Amino acid sequence: MGETWSEIQTEIITLLDDAVFETGGSLNEKLITWANRIIKDICLEIDIRNHLKNADITITTDNYQYDIVANITDYFKFSKRFTKVLSDDTEIELITVDELNSYDYDHDETTTGNPSYVAIEGNYLYVYPMADLTLTISNYFKKPADLVNDTDSPDMPYVYFLPDLIIAGVVSKYGFPYLNEYKQADYWKNVYFENLEKYRLHINKNNTMQIIERNYY
Repeated sequence: MGETWSEIQTEIITLLDDAVFETGGSLNEKLITWANRIIKDICLEIDIRNHLKNADITITTDNYQYDIVANITDYFKFSKRFTKVLSDDTEIELITVDELNSYDYDHDETTTGNPSYVAIEGNYLYVYPMADLTLTISNYFKKPADLVNDTDSPDMPYVYFLPDLIIAGVVSKYGFPYLNEYKQADYWKNVYFENLEKYRLHINKNNTMQIIERNYY
């Protein structure tokens, strides 16, 4: 399970060593907000496989563009490798938005069957041609759960230096810059990126779906 937010917060307060961040201080409640942002930053950089999910999105012949987040509230990002868009068991081909637009510049074509193509860019799903049905976005990455309570642990695979990664992110991006201690911020920024790469290697090494590349000499 790993360290709890209470333990991580204590280390952050000790590092920053300023009354505004201590319990009851004017910025103490900001620490958990900053920690949740750093956790999301990490998950944007690194694909956490146990965050993969499926969810449905309803499309109509009235629209070719859909805000995924408005329809799937825990949507975070898609995977070029794993994300698929399905109609029942039929996979709809994923292409680029530019390519999709080239098929129908006016976006007025409809079908009574399945769309021929879909595209995902940012938080938007694009469909060609438009149709009345429900699509499944399979294997998108959900948002990591926020830390809320002192007993919560980060919603990420645990390794012993994960708390150090989060702590370094919080103090370098938010804490020390607020205190105008930019040399400390730069130092801890380097620590953050070093641990980020270590965490990336840890996740990839322990990835059960990872393709093993073999070198031949």
